[in-house]
Amino acid sequence: MLKDLYKSPLLISVVIAVITLIIFSRVLSADFVMWDDDRIVYLNPNLTGLSLEHLGWIFTHADITRRYTPLAALNYSITYQLCRLNPFGYHLSPWLFHGLNAALVFLVLRILLIKGLLRHGKTNIEPWWITFCVAVGALVWSLHPLRTETVAWVGANFYAQAMFFLLLSLLCYLWADKADIRSRSHLRRILASAGLFAAALLSHPIVIGFFVVFIALDVYPLGKMRSKWWRSAEGRRTLLEKVPFVVVGLIITTVTVIIRLKDVELEHVSLSQFGLFDRTMQSMYIWAYYIWRPWYPVNLAPVYTTLVSFDPLSLPFVASAIVVIGMIILLILLRRRWPLGLTLAVCYLALLVPVLGVLEHPHYPCDRYSLIVSICFSVLLAVFLANAKTKGLVSYIAIFLSIAVITSLGTLSWRQTRVWNNTASLFEHMIRTFDDDPYNYEIHRRLGIFYFKQGRYTEAMELFKKTIEINPVQINPAFSADAHNYPGLALEQQGKYAEARAHFTQAVQLMPDLAKARNNLARALVIEGQIDEALDQFRAAIRLSPDWPALMNDFALLMITHPELKSRDVNEAIRLASRACVLTNYKNTAFLSTLAVAYSSANRFSEAAQTLETALNLDPNSAPLHNGLGNVLSSQGKFKEAIGQMKRSLEIEPNNPDAKNDMAWILATCPDSNMRNPSEAIRLAQEACSATNYRKAGKLDTLGAAYASAGRFAEAIETAEKALSLVDQSQIDLRKTIQSHLDLYKVSRPYIETQQKDQNAK
Repeated sequence: MLKDLYKSPLLISVVIAVITLIIFSRVLSADFVMWDDDRIVYLNPNLTGLSLEHLGWIFTHADITRRYTPLAALNYSITYQLCRLNPFGYHLSPWLFHGLNAALVFLVLRILLIKGLLRHGKTNIEPWWITFCVAVGALVWSLHPLRTETVAWVGANFYAQAMFFLLLSLLCYLWADKADIRSRSHLRRILASAGLFAAALLSHPIVIGFFVVFIALDVYPLGKMRSKWWRSAEGRRTLLEKVPFVVVGLIITTVTVIIRLKDVELEHVSLSQFGLFDRTMQSMYIWAYYIWRPWYPVNLAPVYTTLVSFDPLSLPFVASAIVVIGMIILLILLRRRWPLGLTLAVCYLALLVPVLGVLEHPHYPCDRYSLIVSICFSVLLAVFLANAKTKGLVSYIAIFLSIAVITSLGTLSWRQTRVWNNTASLFEHMIRTFDDDPYNYEIHRRLGIFYFKQGRYTEAMELFKKTIEINPVQINPAFSADAHNYPGLALEQQGKYAEARAHFTQAVQLMPDLAKARNNLARALVIEGQIDEALDQFRAAIRLSPDWPALMNDFALLMITHPELKSRDVNEAIRLASRACVLTNYKNTAFLSTLAVAYSSANRFSEAAQTLETALNLDPNSAPLHNGLGNVLSSQGKFKEAIGQMKRSLEIEPNNPDAKNDMAWILATCPDSNMRNPSEAIRLAQEACSATNYRKAGKLDTLGAAYASAGRFAEAIETAEKALSLVDQSQIDLRKTIQSHLDLYKVSRPYIETQQKDQNAK
């Protein structure tokens, strides 16, 4: 049975897929990494599942990476629907795609090798050896460490999915070659190939260069476009069958451009900033990079900034240009003796065009960009083995070396998967690998942010300190500002507010346009009591980031709740809180709660109640929302409904002192005598005071009102006097309120609320 295994290409492709999946299986237990996984998945506001609204959004907007990739976005959405934010599901997809791609590469290579051998009349090579050569080429491609990033990184799922559809498209194209070019069967297969090519493009635009591959294959090895092909009917039909691919490419490219112009502000680098010569030399460098990089698969990382010290006349760039131009000239001269060489060169150059970065400065090579173009090397390897095979010792040496190479590559890939286990393992590896990289400050900064979010503040502070040391401000002031911003947050968490403010101030000085630094500085100023300065910073931050809902919410909440604010612009607070709710499609309960408080501050109680009801529809088990609605209903004179909401709040959180205090206040001071319950008010107020160690003036004021409601005026006076002793000198309004209550108790009168009127009812 094993002897005839080569006769079952599908079975062999399955074996190759299984081997590939085993080597990369460790990625299934990996976590997300803060290398765009946050933007693409777990912090992506547009990743909401499979609702019709979301599906419509996917096909009409660019994704978070500023590309039009609706099929890849659909993949992420399906995964979110099934797994939510479990990393396993997001790693499963690229892992499975890579296994399938390994099987498809084997099938594609087998067809191409057989057609190439037949083209040269080499029919004497044993079938088992052809199968072996193709299997080696496929395994070298699938197990190469350069594939690790595509499999292990959640953010690279675009590439694995695009590769899958591309290989299916190529198989259909090669399958069409078996049918008569004039037949309907041929046309159906070509249309199927074009459709799959469209699916690949809709997964990621990196595959656009593959259109050239279809034409190159027609020249060699398919031989459909021979010398003076335009004179033959077959040649013209071969050209016409490219029309579906052109139409697909133009339509998708046009849609992509329209949507990108609508969704994102593209940053183009002018020729004056990045000249034509610079762009050409950068292209030469990247073309040459993927020639030598597969031979040195160590010290791998997501990006290689050490390799680009962009001086177009430096040795790496000049040498790259010599290699690329020399290779093209040599292969053109050898095109008759070795047509495969020129075909592979044309395919290689075309496939890398989308990643040359001719509109960017500088552009860095990445492992994932080698995914498609590396097939050219697997073709070359399979052809070399097929032609070099001789009987006897040489064939055994070839088999031994092939197995050794495959084993070595698989071992390196297995080890490399550990690097992508989590954010810390990835960034620590990058710091070790590129310790002398002048751009390494970015990795220190990102790792510092990761440690900060884990609460590992000491380690985070060390990394931010290192970031500031190695990052020249003139290169990237935003990163230097960030390196001050996060230490400020860490110090704030530790209660070191003065030191935190110093870092935030430095961040603002380095990057005045950094809205989050101004926001943090504003919060620090609030803590230190510098309210006017804080308001200035908040307003500056909003001017810089007019669509940041959390910032607007914080500013609105400050304006309506801070006790030391001298002048309150309630209308501005309502405007900002409303804008925050609009930006989050009225789906954020915290923002809705702030808007309700703003409405209440303006005596617009009906709108406040409607807003809280909207929030409760989103979170019906929120005790604060029920309590807030109770307070609003009380202000409207709907005391029965108000007490019902407060009881529901206490059912959810029985030990909440604020809810107990609010309910006690209504039961003690309600203008409707039928709703008052002094004994219950005293019980609730005492529990609220006890929970706060009798140190909160407002809660003691409520207890005093409850005593007075029960006719226990001596205790009411004593409690009110204690409340007055706890009032801060700056809380003038609270002091006046408690004093007015005390004056009533001294003449044996309880405090009873006067019913407020809703401004909307006037």
